[in-house]
Amino acid sequence: MTYAKEFEKIIIRMLCEPHLDKTLIDEICEMEFNDYDYSGCGYFLFFKHPDLPKRRIVCSKPNLLGDWNNIQSGFIIFIEDHEIMFECYTNGETEVPENYRQNSIQVSKLDI
Repeated sequence: MTYAKEFEKIIIRMLCEPHLDKTLIDEICEMEFNDYDYSGCGYFLFFKHPDLPKRRIVCSKPNLLGDWNNIQSGFIIFIEDHEIMFECYTNGETEVPENYRQNSIQVSKLDI
């Protein structure tokens, strides 16, 4: 079984809070994700839930930075067709490795 890591749950809560009900966010954070895809410079997690909106919502604020071992990442969430697509992407010179999410990622807000 594959679930969101603690840092991913924090990110989901922070990015989705303005758009989704807190109870639904809590449910998503505790459910098994449906798919994982490593892109070579980041990864995607997919969560399906019938109570998620059908219309497209982009969750990109606040700007968040992930950091582990001087490897930095950014995050964005797309909601569409009752599914969340959580994207972690390279946000620095070093690409996000495939095992990135297995580490202790520190998450901070960027003031832009």
